[in-house]
Amino acid sequence: MKAKLICSALGLGGLIVGSAVVYVAVVLVLFVTDEYIKSDFGDTLIWNASRFLPGMAIAGGLISGSLLFRWYNRRKEIVWKSGPRTRIAARVVLALYLLTWALGGPMVQSENAQWAVNKWKGICENPDRGGLHSGFPSMRTYITVPILPFVVVSYHEYHIWSLAGAGGWDIQLWHVTGVKRLGFLATWRS
Repeated sequence: MKAKLICSALGLGGLIVGSAVVYVAVVLVLFVTDEYIKSDFGDTLIWNASRFLPGMAIAGGLISGSLLFRWYNRRKEIVWKSGPRTRIAARVVLALYLLTWALGGPMVQSENAQWAVNKWKGICENPDRGGLHSGFPSMRTYITVPILPFVVVSYHEYHIWSLAGAGGWDIQLWHVTGVKRLGFLATWRS
């Protein structure tokens, strides 16, 4: 039991340390190469890399955590036994995760777009704004991934007026009848 606890702690520690290392490494690379990239490619490469920095850090942490977990597991020859109840529970969780991927992700995207359209319509009804302008609202979702069953993380951007928009990471709880926002980490606002 003690070896399994150490193995699990190493896996979680690898996740945390790996995420931090990847985050710091990408920030340092972007900082060091900032002048060279700006002169050749403009800000697009830095903007795209910084936009997906949290995702890259999590991916690096998952890889390092799983490698540490497997290394210690093989070194100590730990046998993880699972009974029929555990296998059934794992299959149920996997089915709920896949259901969230298939139905929750599109519903989250739809809710985000509907929110931006409703906000835009509210602004256009204001007589001080001067009526409708073409090109607005503008919405774009770059990635939508369920991190747990019924919990979806997405990166999306929206412009509802010339200087009214934002982009960032959104954590939302999906239930069969709708979506509830748990948090929004803005990477930019205008």
